Amino acid sequence: MHSVKTENLTFDSLPDFCTMPLRMAKAQKITVDEGQIIIQSIEHFVGKIQLIDFCLRANLHIDFPLTEASFFLSADLYRNSCFISYRPPEQYHKIVTAGKHRILLIHFKSDWFVQKCLKLPDLKNFVSNLAYRPEVPVTLPAYGIAERVFNQLKKADAKTCFQNQDKDFFLFINNCVNKYHNKLVSRHITSLHHQHQAIAIAKFIAENYASDVVEDLPGLAAKFMVSERHLARIARMTFGIPLHSQVIKIRLHSGLYQLMTTDKPVHEISRTIGYREPYYFSKAFKKHFGIPPGGWKNSKILPSD
Repeated sequence: MHSVKTENLTFDSLPDFCTMPLRMAKAQKITVDEGQIIIQSIEHFVGKIQLIDFCLRANLHIDFPLTEASFFLSADLYRNSCFISYRPPEQYHKIVTAGKHRILLIHFKSDWFVQKCLKLPDLKNFVSNLAYRPEVPVTLPAYGIAERVFNQLKKADAKTCFQNQDKDFFLFINNCVNKYHNKLVSRHITSLHHQHQAIAIAKFIAENYASDVVEDLPGLAAKFMVSERHLARIARMTFGIPLHSQVIKIRLHSGLYQLMTTDKPVHEISRTIGYREPYYFSKAFKKHFGIPPGGWKNSKILPSD
């Protein structure tokens, strides 16, 4: 920034690009070479709320210091992205790209925020671990709740009055943390559910690899109540290879085991592991192990996996 001009504004004098005026906020316009910034601020005993509108002709480089360790909730309206972060005392640099942006920033009072997080299981570890590495910045995952957070702020500002604003904005800030925490909990529940699905799919494939049912992707997806795309994704995460490749791998290893431990002919083994035609078993076996099943016993060479 080459030149900076700062001007305090009233509620009625906000520029047109500031389409979310807050009655209870103090507003400031900052004019720089790259464009204009409107900052609407609400001071509260548990945190400072800042609604920031950017209207920029060019990318803006911002340098700002933090003199103490700080916790933030940041919500980007146009990206519908919201996250919580911790920043140690340091000089920071941020680039805001050209265009219009609307950002909500809540700078929490650290004592209140830490006590709040200690009561929330999925945020407790976040603040507890900072005791061991307070010099390391941490950003938690972003979730698509920004629109709801902005709407909640708009409603809180519209309904409150000077007598009730402490209570109403406390409820807003507290609810923002709760909303974010609920998303964290939901993510962990989803992750745990996916683990259970993966275990169930792996067990089913291991028990039914010789059956045609494992080749019926729509049927498998319906059985586990997921889409075919989701089934394929879980299978790849579980096995490291596509589901069909895992079925072939289990079949071929079962065939190899029978070749090593029984006197069954190849055509009989092929049927027991899910191949109707011995030709396709032999072809897949040679491709996987480098040697055909019919010649394996005579070779006395252990196939490579």
